[in-house]
Amino acid sequence: MSLRKALESRCKKFIENKSVDLGNLIVDDPDTVYIGKDVYLGNWIHIRPEVHIYEGAEIRDFVFLGERCRIGANTRVFQYADIAAGTQIGKDCFIGHGVLFGNDKEIKYPLPPGDTWACEPATVEDNVRIGFGARILPRVVLAEGCVIGAGAVVTRSTEPGKTYVGNPAKEIVRESREIVREYKVAKPTNSTTSGVLHHG
Repeated sequence: MSLRKALESRCKKFIENKSVDLGNLIVDDPDTVYIGKDVYLGNWIHIRPEVHIYEGAEIRDFVFLGERCRIGANTRVFQYADIAAGTQIGKDCFIGHGVLFGNDKEIKYPLPPGDTWACEPATVEDNVRIGFGARILPRVVLAEGCVIGAGAVVTRSTEPGKTYVGNPAKEIVRESREIVREYKVAKPTNSTTSGVLHHG
């Protein structure tokens, strides 16, 4: 249903222009915005045209949702997140406080005469977790089930189920059981280092 219908019980008065103040929500062109069933909307959210928020999603206070972005079912977006225009976020995701998505690969301001701005948004697949304060750069694809650590700056697309931290974000490589088995206890000697683990 449209945002206008979804929020009739919350705000009875609608201003008949392209920007509507629905209580503590700012919605540009509300008739183009889709809100699914059981969506939670906090206060002071700015929703741009053609945004789709699907069933069971949760959008907390002070979030910005850019034009044509999609928030998947049961995804949670926490305070002060900035979701740039065109960003696609899958279902069952966690977007932490203050996460920022970019969509402008080459910054040109002001635009040269005859030039156009290219929107190159990021994509977040299903079941992704993004820690607070992370930065997701344009054209990046966060693969299904990956985890992005707090404060990470993601400059490249990720692999499914992996964990990334740092600036620029890099995968955490965990030692496998096979690697651990390669370590053996040293044979007893008269040295004070007897019994110290070493690589066999």
